[in-house]
Amino acid sequence: MHKNLGGTGVVADYDTCYAQSAVAPSGICANYFGPTAPKVIGGYDFVGEGWPNTGRTEDPNPIALKGTGTHGTHVADIIAGKSANGTHKGMAPGAKLIAVKVCSAVSSSCNGVALLSGVDFALDPNGDHDLSDAADVINLSLGSDYGQIEDDLTQALTNAVNLGVVVVASAGNGADRPYKLGSPSIAPGVLSVAQTEVPSATVIPLVINSPAAIAGTYVNTATLDWAPIGSGAVGDVKTATQAGGTNNLACDALPAGSLAGKIALVDRGTCSISVKVDNAANAGAKGVLIALIAAGDAVSFSFGGGSNFVPSMVIQQSLGNAIKANLSAPVNVSLSPTASIALVGGMAGTSSRGPGMSTQGIKPEIGAPGASVSAEVGTGIGQIAFGGTSGAAPMVAGAAALMVQAHPARSALQIKAMLMNGAETNVYTSKAIYPGQLAPISRIGAGELRVNRSVVPGRCGLGHGRSVGIFGLRRTGGRPADDLAAHADRPELHRDGQAVQYHAELPLADDGRPTRSAYRRRQRRVAPNSSANIVVSLLINPTKLPSWTLNGGSKGGNGQC
Repeated sequence: MHKNLGGTGVVADYDTCYAQSAVAPSGICANYFGPTAPKVIGGYDFVGEGWPNTGRTEDPNPIALKGTGTHGTHVADIIAGKSANGTHKGMAPGAKLIAVKVCSAVSSSCNGVALLSGVDFALDPNGDHDLSDAADVINLSLGSDYGQIEDDLTQALTNAVNLGVVVVASAGNGADRPYKLGSPSIAPGVLSVAQTEVPSATVIPLVINSPAAIAGTYVNTATLDWAPIGSGAVGDVKTATQAGGTNNLACDALPAGSLAGKIALVDRGTCSISVKVDNAANAGAKGVLIALIAAGDAVSFSFGGGSNFVPSMVIQQSLGNAIKANLSAPVNVSLSPTASIALVGGMAGTSSRGPGMSTQGIKPEIGAPGASVSAEVGTGIGQIAFGGTSGAAPMVAGAAALMVQAHPARSALQIKAMLMNGAETNVYTSKAIYPGQLAPISRIGAGELRVNRSVVPGRCGLGHGRSVGIFGLRRTGGRPADDLAAHADRPELHRDGQAVQYHAELPLADDGRPTRSAYRRRQRRVAPNSSANIVVSLLINPTKLPSWTLNGGSKGGNGQC
């Protein structure tokens, strides 16, 4: 019922339709949900309104609950939303949506049976065992860290890809830790999506004005979309414990005025970050610092409740400890936007790293900006910030829909390969914290999404020489070719009615990089309606690889340690 998704945009109409949450939509609700609806042409609820507090139920109405159910509405809007005045558009604003509800209305959990049922529904929406009405693209902005390929949902989505559906899934928000990539994005055929920074993203450093022992500018920080820095804040630091809290978590209300005029320093843990900020603000704080409780880069956090927010910033554990050790000085800090550093072209610190645990395969495979302002359920026209790889995956899913429209005869794997082929490879670990350091392939895969490049026929060579597993081919005779991205383990079928000669070529010459490649046989003549393999030999010179000692102990496997 949100205006961006074809609805009336009237809150009272949403309330009317939510009152029908356990039955097929009728009345005005049926005008905006069903085969003739402007945007949401079908769907089903496989989890119900009470699970996990009650048993799982099913009904034909997937409408989301106001407040807690906004995740799916955000994702839908990023994929295919369109405001009435045209100022706001999703990636594929002309696409139709099938809304399949598989996650709880009252918690952040998703139900395993519901997920499997949802995949079946996407493959056969009308339940007649004819898959001709299957969705073109399935988006899953969900997953489990350290994913296993044996996972049942992962297997189900592998089947969906084999049946011709493009499947896009979030890589996860586990940060730069090897193998933390989530399932179901671990599946070889599923397009696993990392998160990159949006063009407007900046990092705002924390400036410690005093004492001299720790004074300086600290750039390894993260801001929070729902509690922006705004014009900033300056003040002395005071912990939640000093303000009368039983601990430094600030998960419970603090005495009124106990943080008046102060910058609150609280620790991560136990409750949502937004609840901590809310409690500190209610106690009078004019700013909040969230100190991580484990080693690693500062990361941002999503909204989890609360309503009173002040300028807030996440800082590293080491910096939090340094501030705590000098509180008697006192410590005076500035949260100021004036020294901000642009982050576009870099990774989001929270984006999960691969490779896939079960297969050692290169994952994630593509990245996309993951922070958007998008539709908020139950508000009619309201939009709020939404982020994480949950926001990056629908960017790619919408791009996949555009690709399917442009190339309807292409297979799901071809669409996946083409999206990867066109990706921008110059993506950095962090423009602020690690300037000049290209993101490793196990964080960004082929690169950052560029659908305008991917959609144009004729592009070959995945990742311009930085990726492994798909290589470039070009025709050496006959009429001009469409692009072919041939999987080394699954050759593409040549469907022309005549034999064609192909020539394998390296995207880049050997220029001192740590790898060299050679083809056993560069030329291949492919008969009509047949396929052929080209074997590639890859030589890695370890002396040219950068030094990297993976710390699996005190640093928690942090990729930068």
